[in-house]
Amino acid sequence: MKKIKFIYATMLLVLALAMNACDDYYSVTVNGDPGITPTVLITPEESITLPAKEAAGEIEIISNMDNSTISFHVPSDAERWCSVTLEGNRISLALEDNPRMIARSTILTIKVFSVTRKIEVVQEAKAAESFGFPEFLPFEETGLALTEEETNDRETFGYWCRDVRGSEDCADIQRKI
Repeated sequence: MKKIKFIYATMLLVLALAMNACDDYYSVTVNGDPGITPTVLITPEESITLPAKEAAGEIEIISNMDNSTISFHVPSDAERWCSVTLEGNRISLALEDNPRMIARSTILTIKVFSVTRKIEVVQEAKAAESFGFPEFLPFEETGLALTEEETNDRETFGYWCRDVRGSEDCADIQRKI
């Protein structure tokens, strides 16, 4: 009987030591759980388009979380032409000249506490300048009247400044501004 008690006690000791040595690799520790559901509003919501020349842009983040919980990630293939800095609740973008005849883009990942958003950063191609379109003017700055077929339904709607319809040339539009 003593032998059986000794075997049970040894097994219990081995089991207790084995359980103590195990780590739970699946647990996630969240530091500073705010006790509230994080809400995040990012402007622009999905994408930002910048010109082919050296350009700068800004992304604004509005959240009920502290600014110290904001972080971002730029893919390594875009780091050489897309520079990103975080100041408070604003992310500043600085893009180098795009020497290519095609547009380039990357996905910027923004994280606020546990909420992750992806913003596409698009830089236009140099092609427009190569084909005689020297500058893109936003519609609001041109003073042009839209026809029924034309609509201003996108953030970057405008005209490439060149006399296409025989109305006004780029220099006339520039003088009006």
